Amino acid sequence: MGKRMNIEVVPVSDAIGAEIRGADLRLDLDDTTFATIHQAWNDHLILRIRDQDLTPAQLAAFSHRFGDLDPAPAGGDGIFHAEGNPEVLILSNVLQGGKPIGALGFAEAKWHTDMSYYDIPPTASILYAVEVPEAGGHTGFCNMYTALETLPDDI
Repeated sequence: MGKRMNIEVVPVSDAIGAEIRGADLRLDLDDTTFATIHQAWNDHLILRIRDQDLTPAQLAAFSHRFGDLDPAPAGGDGIFHAEGNPEVLILSNVLQGGKPIGALGFAEAKWHTDMSYYDIPPTASILYAVEVPEAGGHTGFCNMYTALETLPDDI
């Protein structure tokens, strides 16, 4: 039986996103707590859960609550997944000893939809930020439901 938490769901905009407050994802969440997080994801599409300190195994365990996980795809410079957790892809633009430690090498990710090349793309992606710059490094999201709903009828 998992740990019950009193979490708070705080919307961050009218269009997309909510912050989950009071969650510790290192713990095995009980079904009620996870159901609240899952419903918040359904309602807001993007969730921000701050101040987590997860191992790759803990990240994979939490992610698996949403469904089956795919192994990390190979990047341009090889395969960069967390040791022992092939479903956790390491994205980084950091070089150590002149070699990339993550799938981006010394670059930035361009606008994309994760794994849209699959016939049936994954339901979701989880991005776990370990190091965030003081400025820049923005990650953008869009609400494709709203985009579709607001298109003119003739398009």
